[in-house]
Amino acid sequence: RLLRVLYETLPLGLGVIDWVDGRWVVTALNPEALRQMGLVGTEAIGRPLAKLGLSEEDLAFWSNVLRQCLDYPEPLRMERGHDHGRRTQAVTVISVGAAGHPARVCLLMEDVTERRHKDAEIEQGRRLRAIGELVGGIAHEFNNLLTPILLSVERMQADAVRHPRMRDELSIILDATQRSAELTRRLLTFGRKSEREIVPLSLHDVVAGNVELLRHAFDRRIAFEFAQLRGLEEVPACMSDLNQVFMNLFLNARDTLAQKLLQRGSQSWTPKIVVSGEKFGSQAFEPIDSSVVSDRIGWMRVSVRDNGCGMSREVAERVFEPFFTTKPVGKGTGLGLATVWHLVSEMGGRLDVESELGEGTVFHICIPLRPDPAVVPKPVAESIEGLAIPPGLRLLVVEDEPQIAELISFLLEGEGHHVTRAPNGRVGWDMLSSDPSRFDGVVMDLNMPEMSGLDLARRARALPFVKPFIVMSGRVSEDEHADLQSLGISIILNKPFDSTALKRAMSLSFGVRQGAVEAV
Repeated sequence: RLLRVLYETLPLGLGVIDWVDGRWVVTALNPEALRQMGLVGTEAIGRPLAKLGLSEEDLAFWSNVLRQCLDYPEPLRMERGHDHGRRTQAVTVISVGAAGHPARVCLLMEDVTERRHKDAEIEQGRRLRAIGELVGGIAHEFNNLLTPILLSVERMQADAVRHPRMRDELSIILDATQRSAELTRRLLTFGRKSEREIVPLSLHDVVAGNVELLRHAFDRRIAFEFAQLRGLEEVPACMSDLNQVFMNLFLNARDTLAQKLLQRGSQSWTPKIVVSGEKFGSQAFEPIDSSVVSDRIGWMRVSVRDNGCGMSREVAERVFEPFFTTKPVGKGTGLGLATVWHLVSEMGGRLDVESELGEGTVFHICIPLRPDPAVVPKPVAESIEGLAIPPGLRLLVVEDEPQIAELISFLLEGEGHHVTRAPNGRVGWDMLSSDPSRFDGVVMDLNMPEMSGLDLARRARALPFVKPFIVMSGRVSEDEHADLQSLGISIILNKPFDSTALKRAMSLSFGVRQGAVEAV
């Protein structure tokens, strides 16, 4: 009875097939084997394999595998696509000839679709993490380069009051620098590790951010239209997940539009990616994963449409399969749309595709709308109005980029403060530890050679040095944020910054409310 229960309930297809009178005959198949072979409800026991109603493809596969097994002394293992390629099946066949049945084969079948999908996601995640680290490092270095440009242009503008032409030219440089800073900010956002926090998001803002980030990777002839998203209700989602959904869909649209551009040449046709949205009632759609507990109050359907090459019905049916791609070898992983499917499924949403060969494709992303959570007040930026910075502060500036250190020192000294510079964290620590009373505060970079700013702050607090720290950095991780908070450091200047941001940081760190009475 124990063996029977195991045989009937094991999530592994098991069966025995014998070679009898010149044909393969089913001796045993458990329920899972029947399910995987598409024979649920079929009386299979005792019937020839060829009479079970298997498809020509499946019948040819099993006949070939069983024949090979008889000539192979060891278990024969392989993986195959089944259910029209939607699933992946691991198959093991073992020859177990016995008296009276010299040609008996035992079958083991396991549906490994989800496992392979997870393996692919892990592998893709590793690549994305490596790319994220690389992008973050490059963005950090760009921020270090942009900071002195921004501060220098500000100084030059102040000196060019009487030279309108020079002031206008400097404005162009300043605008380009600020746009570059915004680009590096977006790169850091996409590279940052996410805690998958679900927050209300503006679809228009998310799409606009992706368009801005990807624009330079697209043919300039491709037009984007997404103004219709403006004013739509916010959707509850994880920022990084929604970014990845749109990024993959846009890249997919780019590829099909680029292909059609090559085919049509200079004919009068404008390649377009159009994103639109519409709200529906709670019963309008069913989620991909029906097991998701639903508390939805409606749906927001976002449609990403292109007028590219389109797809045949056969391709459209397989487009969300992991590793399925119509691109040449080396041109695509086949994971982009599979990732979109997985992310939308995790949101409790739905994903559909409509396509017409030669006319284009539209992907419909249905995102469930949830009841409003309890309102948590958002932190309000602290006002600096009425704060006066004491004159003549003695400040230690710890920065390994000489240009940034020089400009910061110039600005602080211009405000009447006394600045001591240290070229890295180790020298900064030596100066601070030798005489902590020498300084009223520290302005420091976070990522430095020999000793990081975080290590310097930890050692300083252990002295104890309880005076203010201002951190300057082009990239601060979640863990670094938490560590700085634990050390009582909350003022962070995100590089690149201008003189206004520096003055605000100084006011919040050292400012005294005018008219206030200090306790003695």
